[in-house]
Amino acid sequence: MDAGLLQETGSIPLLAGLLEPLDRYNHLAPGHERDDHEDLAWPGIMGQSSKNNEEVSLIRKADLENHNKDGGFWTVIDGKVYDIKDFQAQSQSLAGNSILAQFAGEDPVVALDAALQFEDTRESMQAFCVGHYMEPNQEMVTTPDLSSLSSPLIDTERNLGLLLGLHASFLAMSTPLSSIEK
Repeated sequence: MDAGLLQETGSIPLLAGLLEPLDRYNHLAPGHERDDHEDLAWPGIMGQSSKNNEEVSLIRKADLENHNKDGGFWTVIDGKVYDIKDFQAQSQSLAGNSILAQFAGEDPVVALDAALQFEDTRESMQAFCVGHYMEPNQEMVTTPDLSSLSSPLIDTERNLGLLLGLHASFLAMSTPLSSIEK
């Protein structure tokens, strides 16, 4: 596409005029704060890791059995599913912890369960949690988190902003410097 096409067709004022109403419309959505944060959260610049925004997995009995049948080792403790293989693999590096040292050589399920009882180790043990166990007789009723709902036009606003920014960059690079600017 010819970079000057936008200039030649005179569409820049029209497109620029759409940006503000699109932004106002998108701010009506319940998740607009999250969307604004994502717009500003370029990796390494600002923002928190996206892990906080991840949904918690619901693990069904069939999922648990299939995972364990395929060589995995998941177990349920207090309604949460933990990966015992990962716990076993990393428990050697955690052996310096006096609480875990008490359970060295024990059944890893017993050791993990014990570690979850102490405040000192509870947070670090959450790294081994893969989700919440859903009892087979539970019906799954979910209510959407309103803060996760975005405007259907958020991508349109982002793309329009990108297009206008690229056009401005083209203009800045293609305009020759005046004698005053040199």
